Amino acid sequence: MNQKNSTKERILDVAIDLFSKEGYGNVSIKQIADEVGITKSSIYTHYSKKEDILDSILDYFSNKHIGLEGENPDENLNQKDIIAESLKGFKDIKISSKELKTIKVLRILLIEAYHNEKVKNVLEEQIDKSIEMWTKFFKNLIDKKIIENYNPRKLAESYFNFIIAMMYEKVVLKYPESISEDYMDKQFERAEEHLNLIINSVILKKESK
Repeated sequence: MNQKNSTKERILDVAIDLFSKEGYGNVSIKQIADEVGITKSSIYTHYSKKEDILDSILDYFSNKHIGLEGENPDENLNQKDIIAESLKGFKDIKISSKELKTIKVLRILLIEAYHNEKVKNVLEEQIDKSIEMWTKFFKNLIDKKIIENYNPRKLAESYFNFIIAMMYEKVVLKYPESISEDYMDKQFERAEEHLNLIINSVILKKESK
């Protein structure tokens, strides 16, 4: 990585940190420059205006979208193993979402969506993609006759609406001064518990022979 790209990434990282703490509208280009250790004019070599930094943050968030893998497990597996295989990609989602930078970006977007139409549109787009992803997950379980023939979109919305509420609570309302791996693990445990609750509420009961 050359020095120019390194400086640009440093500017972005510092901006994400400051925006997540103080809000996008409350942070000036000068503050970012001071924190990076460069002059204000040097920032304009990389970003022509503050909105360009926000656009880079939106690009980062959009490119973070990860789908579930393992959607077509062996039909000869038992119920538990089919569900486990279908959720293989959840591990990748968990690893990606636990990154501190991702959490800070999510906080910025959840707050700025109320003030910025562009942020709102990107956030809505990613929410729709996530719901579509989970709709496919539940549809796959229905096709494998693991869960009842319930509306998979409704199941996906039920799960992801819980995730959105939890994210807003933990990333906006109760955002800690420092985020530890243990803190994030607890949030994912809650997410997995809720997912299991939904699956178990519609799982097909195997008739005893």
